[in-house]
Amino acid sequence: MSPADEIRAYAELRRRMHEALAAEHPEWIEPNGESPMLNLYDERLAELLKHLHPPEERAVA
Repeated sequence: MSPADEIRAYAELRRRMHEALAAEHPEWIEPNGESPMLNLYDERLAELLKHLHPPEERAVA
């Protein structure tokens, strides 16, 4: 998979997970539309995905 394809796949995964969590937990959405809880999930997903590649690949990316 090319780096551009990986970025698109990651963005799509993140969007789908964000939307699914928001639909499942509307109570997490504040009146102003912000959601600190969804932001935490987004950050955690990014952290977990970093570990899918060996360190030498992460250094190049």
